Parts: sequence; C-alpha cells; structure tokens
Amino acid sequence: MLGIGRGEARDLRASRSTETVDLEMSMISVGGDLPVSRGVGPFDVSVKGDAGVIKMETGEGVPLSLFGFDDLDVSASRLRLGLEAVHRGISMALGGMKVSPFGSAMLRHDGGDGVTGTGFEVEGGISVSAAESRVGLEQRRPASWDRSCRTGF
Repeated sequence: MLGIGRGEARDLRASRSTETVDLEMSMISVGGDLPVSRGVGPFDVSVKGDAGVIKMETGEGVPLSLFGFDDLDVSASRLRLGLEAVHRGISMALGGMKVSPFGSAMLRHDGGDGVTGTGFEVEGGISVSAAESRVGLEQRRPASWDRSCRTGF
C-alpha cells in the first residue's frame, strides 16, 4: 500500500478564528505471510509480517499559534513479525457460508517520533465467507510492552 497526500490543515476554534497550514503526508506499508504448515489439526500455520512508515510535514503557520501544527516534521514506523494459525473453516448450511476463526502472536516494534517501544502482541478474529464475499472481524491487543511505550492501544 502506498499513499501520498497534500493539502491544508485548518483549525476552527470557538473564537471563530481560522488558522491554516500547508500539509504533506506520505506512507508506505507492506506485508505478507508464508505458509509453514498445512494440516496441524484443522489449522494452517503461517509466518506473518508487515512493515510501515508514515511521514507528515506542515508549513509555517501563524507565529505563536494555538494551532500548534506549524513547521512540523514527524515520522513513525511499525514492524511486526509472528505466527498465525487459521482454522480451515466450519461450513454452515446457510447459503454455503464458511466461518474461519484465526489467531496470531506477533513481535512488534514501533519507532519514530512519539510513542515508541517493542513488545508482544496477540490478535484473534473470525472471518465469514460466502461465494465471492468475505467479512472479517479482528481484535488486536498488546500482551507485554517495554517501558519506553507510555500508552496502550
């Protein structure tokens, strides 16, 4: 995934003053998985990973502005690597739907400006598919984190 944006950021305060700064943002994200085992019981196991970087810059704003977004240059990155187990699916009689629960355990590192840290993350979810359609629900939570990460998700 690749994204590039350019525009303006505006702050509309209750005082009815409007402040505007130029804004540029770019990001790139890549990820994938590599099957390592098929048929561990009803599960398929894969090594899964992703990496992403985002960068944002703003132009000069009003000096001593309450807006606080003038002349910024910030970036952040995320790396994740771990194992994922996906159930091959439980078929249902309703329109040929298939329900597939999954779970993963990932090592994660967040870097750049702002909150950074390294930790262990667990994820679980369920995927429902029928013919050409698929809907998924997933939940991700940190299991442990080092002290340099000051907040949770």
